Amino acid sequence: MANEGPRACDFEPVFTQELAMILMGRGREEFQGNIEEPELDLRQEQHRLNNVNLCQCTNCGIMPSITECRCCHEINNIDALRACEACITNYEDFDTVCLNKAVLRAVLIMRNDVKGHDANVERELDSKSYRYSAYRMFRYWVHGRLGKGVKKVVPSCAVRKIRQNSQIPKDSMWGLSMEMMVRIWK
Repeated sequence: MANEGPRACDFEPVFTQELAMILMGRGREEFQGNIEEPELDLRQEQHRLNNVNLCQCTNCGIMPSITECRCCHEINNIDALRACEACITNYEDFDTVCLNKAVLRAVLIMRNDVKGHDANVERELDSKSYRYSAYRMFRYWVHGRLGKGVKKVVPSCAVRKIRQNSQIPKDSMWGLSMEMMVRIWK
């Protein structure tokens, strides 16, 4: 006896093989044009420290480590997002994705939920939590899902604008070094 009405599974989304691979973390490169950034040779890049002359967007600041001394023009995946703007921080979506306090708080709530943490996120977070969220959101926005252990540097101009954000409460400011990125949100 066949049921002639609609079935619940009739309304399920249909995944293409490409979309399924992207959701599983494979094939993302073809979909987003994710280009591997060349590793900096720290011995040859000493000139980056205390030097903003390498900045092409005119918004970079002096950073405490060689790894963090990167302009948005040096990160391949930013080119498509930046479009005709001189700097990624001038692009209107940057403010929405990386500076909007409600978005950053919602991301922290979602992250706790996905990780299975029962603790509620406080109504008002400390500035360190907002900055963690902003740096992470920047990486998702620019690079997509990176996978466990894959780290990307947030360019100096973006770090600087996140630090200057009037919506984020002020306390001691610090960059996000590679060592700190390894510890964030494990």
